[in-house]
Amino acid sequence: DRIVVPVVNGNHDEVTRQVVADPSDGWNVEIASAVQDACAENENLSHVEFRFPDKSHQTLAVNINGTMLGLFHGHQCTSAGPQKYLSEQSAGQTPLGMCDVWISGHYHNFRCMDVGERFWVQAPTTDPGSAWFRDRHGLESKPGVLTMVIGADHNPRTDISIINLDRAK
Repeated sequence: DRIVVPVVNGNHDEVTRQVVADPSDGWNVEIASAVQDACAENENLSHVEFRFPDKSHQTLAVNINGTMLGLFHGHQCTSAGPQKYLSEQSAGQTPLGMCDVWISGHYHNFRCMDVGERFWVQAPTTDPGSAWFRDRHGLESKPGVLTMVIGADHNPRTDISIINLDRAK
């Protein structure tokens, strides 16, 4: 009955890398905005809703059936990792910091971790391979699509899977 399309920008789709630029201005948001416009022209797609970060923000918090879902690309994290970043967001009581479940995508490989009572998931990449990632880490990333059931009556730790996109296997 309802489809929610949450969108955040990452470091790969920045319109510019200048510090004075608005971080909510990126190609992901631009492309999704065009899809939103196309959906608005078709009454059969009136159940599709789009959510974007507020101006000057790179993160998004969305209520999904009673569970607050936080989205961030992941490039905001230092080498200390997402736990420190998310703990700082929680301490600052940002919308992202107040979420129950977080999803990021920057690190190309699937990972998950409890952060206190909360849950962080690193979605795998959907690209068919990245020379940059291989050159940087010496490894290939396995492409896949993260699926997860969340909501007031669902535990994302038990309702999670990766759809394999590795066509070679």
